[in-house]
Amino acid sequence: MKRMMSLLLMLSLILASVAAACAEPLKEDPAVGDWYSSLNGVPLRLTLNADGTWECALPAAFDDAAAGAWTMDDGFVRLDNGAALCFVNADVLSWAQSSLSFTREPCAGYHPAELLPGASPAMLAGYWKCAFLDVGGIAVPAEAVHENTDLYIESGAASDGSEDILVTDGADGAVSIDISPADIDSALPVALGGPRFGDVFWIFDFEDGALSADVNGQTVTLALQQDGYLRLTLDGEVPATLYLLPVLAENEEAQ
Repeated sequence: MKRMMSLLLMLSLILASVAAACAEPLKEDPAVGDWYSSLNGVPLRLTLNADGTWECALPAAFDDAAAGAWTMDDGFVRLDNGAALCFVNADVLSWAQSSLSFTREPCAGYHPAELLPGASPAMLAGYWKCAFLDVGGIAVPAEAVHENTDLYIESGAASDGSEDILVTDGADGAVSIDISPADIDSALPVALGGPRFGDVFWIFDFEDGALSADVNGQTVTLALQQDGYLRLTLDGEVPATLYLLPVLAENEEAQ
């Protein structure tokens, strides 16, 4: 009898522990949450929600967000669009149909620096080509969005002592303009190239370390950043921010 009572007591303890375990809430699915990757330099964010829905968001201006339902099946995260992702480890999801992988950490990408205080006109001289375009608050590589904006400014002293600014325009070739020493600190010619501007030549006002002009009804501002990039801000019907790097022009040689 005592042995039977001991067995019943042990059974009751086991049943109680099982009931307690079942009463505890299930741990969060390890797949739930935000996952990050990039495609041709363009950041991606895949969100797997606890309610079984998913969303893959590109930067806002691409307007290519996709959404649907997802399930966990045989260790694969299966999206209803046919994609299947498997866990490489707890922090990496690999898309089985491609080489694309998602991690828990956002892609580093390019983060613009602060503007450089006290920049001079001479520091803005040279040939600049767009490296990144701001898309929905994210700096996207220019080649990924076919952004071909460039500009060219070259300044030097003319033989008569005046300042001679030589601007190379993609449409009309070299244009030489004389600017008096009194004006060199307040005005600079700038050639803007690429489909966004259509190869135009404009006089920019220089003030507080930045160049600005009203180009075809849009305010264009050029300012040097502390990381060496030139920030081009376009304030018009379609606002834009571009980040340009100095590069050699086709007719220049490395020193």
